[in-house]
Amino acid sequence: MLCALQTLLLVAAVALAAAEQQPPEPEWLRHAQPADPTLGGARRSLMQAGNRFTPINKGLWENGGPTGIPMIYSNLMKDGTVIGWATTYAGPIGGSGRNDQFGTVVWNPMLKNSFQLLPMCGIQDCKNAFCSGQVTTWDNNLLIFGGHGNDKDLTGSRWYNGNTGQVASNRMASARWYPGVLTLPDGMVLIVGGVAHNGQGGWQALPDRRAEYDNPTYTVFDPRTKQFGPDRNEIRPQLNKAWPIHLFPQLNVLPDGTVTVSAGKTLVNYKRTGVDKLVKNFEYPDRPHPSAWSYPQTGIGLTLPMLPPYTNMWFLASGGSAQERATPATPASNWASIIDLQAGPKAQWFNMGSMPYPRLMGDAVYLCDGTIGFFGGAQKGIAGWSKVKQTYQYKDGSTWRCNDKCTDAHDPIYEAVIFNPLTGKWSAKGSLSEMMQMRLYHSTAVLLPSCKVMSAGSDVTNGRSAEIFTPPYLLTGRPRPQILQAPDAMRPGPGQVLTVKYASLDPVDRVLLLRTGAATHSIFFDARALYLTILPTSTVGNLQLAMPPNYNLLPPGMYMLVLLSNQGVPGVARIISNLPPA
Repeated sequence: MLCALQTLLLVAAVALAAAEQQPPEPEWLRHAQPADPTLGGARRSLMQAGNRFTPINKGLWENGGPTGIPMIYSNLMKDGTVIGWATTYAGPIGGSGRNDQFGTVVWNPMLKNSFQLLPMCGIQDCKNAFCSGQVTTWDNNLLIFGGHGNDKDLTGSRWYNGNTGQVASNRMASARWYPGVLTLPDGMVLIVGGVAHNGQGGWQALPDRRAEYDNPTYTVFDPRTKQFGPDRNEIRPQLNKAWPIHLFPQLNVLPDGTVTVSAGKTLVNYKRTGVDKLVKNFEYPDRPHPSAWSYPQTGIGLTLPMLPPYTNMWFLASGGSAQERATPATPASNWASIIDLQAGPKAQWFNMGSMPYPRLMGDAVYLCDGTIGFFGGAQKGIAGWSKVKQTYQYKDGSTWRCNDKCTDAHDPIYEAVIFNPLTGKWSAKGSLSEMMQMRLYHSTAVLLPSCKVMSAGSDVTNGRSAEIFTPPYLLTGRPRPQILQAPDAMRPGPGQVLTVKYASLDPVDRVLLLRTGAATHSIFFDARALYLTILPTSTVGNLQLAMPPNYNLLPPGMYMLVLLSNQGVPGVARIISNLPPA
């Protein structure tokens, strides 16, 4: 416990103004130009050549220790560890660990080490969960849907209880390879699309077997009863239009409770009319881009942090293949566009300028200062395995020979990139430090409670260790706010207030809630970030935070609470469970 003098010093700074505090309106709203839907002529860019900034320092990469497996899947749990899995477990780097078919590990960011979880079957319950979709729940469970292999793998659903260490499973009505998954406002889970046979997506899909292998249906899972609703067809027309570039559709819940589905170039809004039924509301304009950007022409999509009173929900679509029918030689795109999902049928796409690097199958995560970090990926190629044998040379001079399931993507991106949603600017090329390992196909990135980022995976390059990125905001020399007391659980609702006791030498003027990471294949399932309003009833050392008014804005799940000083320095986050409706 801090002594009285230390406590006095920590809270001495005036942390709050008398009025409610909210972040400023994004600067880019004053400059944004509509994207050119014809794709012809010169593209108009936001703020033209002025869409770059130079961070205050380069940040820092460090070795995160062995993961035992390439972490194709990564999930942040309530205790701050990361659960990951792949198809096999090969033990620590240089070790002689047993090659189990269903490898699952727990990686500890504090110890920079990992251990095997549930040997032999892992959390996959001996049903291959590779190519599945996933979400974590408010009560520290991990839900997995679909898989790879035979029927029991593809129809399998599993739930791992992070509190008891137990695994159970059930089966869906139909097989799903690469489905989209989303937690709904009432805690139910929506599972959309996928295909019913391994590999039958992308341009290698067989048109004459489409009726047999495609699965353009959806279902809803109830985590309380562990039961599924029937397969339904209301999303079928959209997924049929997007086929065959329609795998891992990206799903979002909007502030009005509707659901959007992004697949291929298409973007459609659906209204929920029952516990397990959706109906089409309207179509948005297609993303203005030369190619469809779902797997395997994989771009990166993420909603921007929402600002009170949460009337807008901006969706950023970036990168992917620069040309349709992409091959290993196809360049990646550096295009980035944005659309307000809450603007209704008249919503339009805006250009967000070119990214510093063209990027295919990278990973994006919210950072603790409200910016977005982009990591890994390639500047050429396509997501998927290649049969062409390759030798990779790492930056430390060592090499590794891939004889099977090698990469179809090339020109790896080592430098981190940061996008600032409040200014619409990207970090300039060369302004941030580079990771040591190439993170290509089957890589993941997850924000940690320390406000650092874990980057791991890349089975095509034998990525069996993690790296940790320290963003520039932690290298300024300024002190970090400290959460002294915060609730373990919360609920949204009108008049609901979250009380947080803290200490800080610099004033705290922003507070964020960030959904804990659940990532694979460049998808951040259940991605959500919101700024909270600091109420005028707050005092030095005691924050009173207005909770969002409903579950549409804050669906059930685990969220990281982050306090930001007026110097842009975040404290260590506290993971809080957002309980489902009573």
